[in-house]
Amino acid sequence: METKPHILVVDDESDMVALLQDLLRKAGFEADGAGSGDEARRAMAARAYELMLLDLRLKAEDGLTLARQLRQSSQIPIIMISGSSDETDRVLLLELAADDFLVKPFSPRELVARVRAVLRRYGSTAEAALPPPAAPAKRSSGDCLRFGDWLLDLGERELRAADGALCALTQAEFRLLEAFVRQPRCGRATSCSSTPAASRPRCSTARSMC
Repeated sequence: METKPHILVVDDESDMVALLQDLLRKAGFEADGAGSGDEARRAMAARAYELMLLDLRLKAEDGLTLARQLRQSSQIPIIMISGSSDETDRVLLLELAADDFLVKPFSPRELVARVRAVLRRYGSTAEAALPPPAAPAKRSSGDCLRFGDWLLDLGERELRAADGALCALTQAEFRLLEAFVRQPRCGRATSCSSTPAASRPRCSTARSMC
């Protein structure tokens, strides 16, 4: 019986771990989480993983140090995640330890595509058993706020770009963004709820925040 690829998510922010696990499971993968380098080592000692998603900025031990140590005893593919888009950082990580690199914020579609690409590169038989990726559902709960080229869906708790791509946010980041765009100042955001258009304030759409 063929099994799903098992992925280990390593990040010291529990909200981000939960978010990435949820995205991976919806895409057909199995996913475990670890909040530190020590937790990651214990998880790898307990079972085999096909791939690791590793945050670069871990508090107790940075992701690059952990990745280089893992490379001494394991050939597990590693996708590094970082908030920095600096080219020097990307080149250094790819040369020293990582197999791929994701810059925050990224869309769920990009995350899943990169995971699949790395698994194919390593010839994962489990990945081959997965169904093809489904087209992303472009929907809105109807209770949302628009600002610039972005839509904040309050019902689905999602941040969506103009092209429909989703932006990965932790719960804390979503609450902070919602509070910002709800500030009672004309020009900050426009509502796209079911409120009749005639009763809405005439405010211009806010400029992009990203």
